[in-house]
Amino acid sequence: MPRLLTLIALVLTALFVAAGCGDDDDDGGNGGGGGAADTSADRPEGRPYKLGYVTDLSGPLRESYSPTLEGFQLYMQQLNDDGGIDGHPVDVVVRDDSLNADTAVSASEELANQENVSGIFGLSLSSTHEAVYAAMERAQIPVVSGFSGIASALPPAQPFAYSAGTIFEVAGQAAGRFTTQLADEGTFVCVTFESVGGIAACDANEAAAREAGLETERVVFPVETREFTSIGSDIADRDPSVVIGHYGSEQNVGVIAALRRAGYEGPYVAANYGVTEDALRRGMEAGGSQENTYMFGRFASIDDDEQGVTQLRDAAESFGTDFELSNAHVSGWGLARVADEALTKCGFPCSPADLDQALQDLQVDTQGITGGPIAFQGRDHYGESFWRMHQFDSGEDAFVVEGDWIGLPPRAEAGGGGG
Repeated sequence: MPRLLTLIALVLTALFVAAGCGDDDDDGGNGGGGGAADTSADRPEGRPYKLGYVTDLSGPLRESYSPTLEGFQLYMQQLNDDGGIDGHPVDVVVRDDSLNADTAVSASEELANQENVSGIFGLSLSSTHEAVYAAMERAQIPVVSGFSGIASALPPAQPFAYSAGTIFEVAGQAAGRFTTQLADEGTFVCVTFESVGGIAACDANEAAAREAGLETERVVFPVETREFTSIGSDIADRDPSVVIGHYGSEQNVGVIAALRRAGYEGPYVAANYGVTEDALRRGMEAGGSQENTYMFGRFASIDDDEQGVTQLRDAAESFGTDFELSNAHVSGWGLARVADEALTKCGFPCSPADLDQALQDLQVDTQGITGGPIAFQGRDHYGESFWRMHQFDSGEDAFVVEGDWIGLPPRAEAGGGGG
């Protein structure tokens, strides 16, 4: 268990013992790799709100999803340190799904039935989502996904399904805008691993590229892939004008290095949902080049000077982290702001039905970590999203903003379980 999560669990145990083994309403169990208590000595004395959080903490994408959880928990620690919500702390009960849909469903059902949480947040790979949404719709528990998302949240949204992160059909449209800015002729190669989200992103990305006059090709590899030399050679042999990757941090490290070693020197664009700045730096270092590396996403980079990013850095300094701060932390911080606003609107004790009602008409000021509010309304549980591209600047050793935020509406024609 990482150091921060271990500390949370130890403090929870101490509080539980000090309270004389109080009732279940004050318990914030931590099974599966996470804690539920705040580490602050100034923890509010009111009975806690309780939220569930399910994600991959031990599977092949743990380095992508764990920092997002850490960002979510940093926000809640700071919130509790500042007095909670009207004197009520927010406890987060964490479960590990190991990137397995059946495990994700079991973990969500345990949180709903045994921990009595008001809602489920987080989630991991898009292929795990639909089963969780379906199970929680039966249980009448709202689910708000983080940086991974699927079209169940798009109009007409599936009941109890929300997303504050990346819905891949929309992300693909944004990717098309950015990739065609970097190349207006030649061949565009979309690279992804085998996930419904990655495939959906490439579908939309390629449609935009073809409309701009580019030829398109696709490379897909298994999620478990750890050796990327042949994949890099395969992509480079296609003589692309621009390459984009829709996958996690560790896959980017391998693909960037393999691509550059294979001789590709053109623009490489990382879709930064679940891809950290540190991972991209490691890939560039392993590949021997810091040139022509870009990333885009719905959330700000940790290198940006935005109010919300500054608050995140301050919380990390106060409470400590296990992972290098990144845009993954930023996305977790944004998801936590959604939880905070929804609970505040809901009021204590906030039943699952009341939380769902609060989420159905919600607008959240993101304090600069996105280009506009995160907003849900009626049967649209995603809302307009905002996207921005960054380019790595070796002189500044930072990812610097490349252009303005672009706003994209949710795809009204999408629905059901796509993504």
